[in-house]
Amino acid sequence: MKHQDFVITTAHGARQNPLIAIQRDAHASMASIAQKLGMTIDSRLKIMTPKKEEQKHDPFKEMFNE
Repeated sequence: MKHQDFVITTAHGARQNPLIAIQRDAHASMASIAQKLGMTIDSRLKIMTPKKEEQKHDPFKEMFNE
């Protein structure tokens, strides 16, 4: 793959390489889609909130701990 500079020189002067803008837009799109699909920690927590473990009364546990 050929190395691409961040700034290119045109007849109108120095400008940002248009490939940088394309890469930035693609990254933003992927991040947005990942969040909607539940592929981030925050989005997974919004889908399913972890429940606290309920402590069950176990009569056999009391019987064997004596």
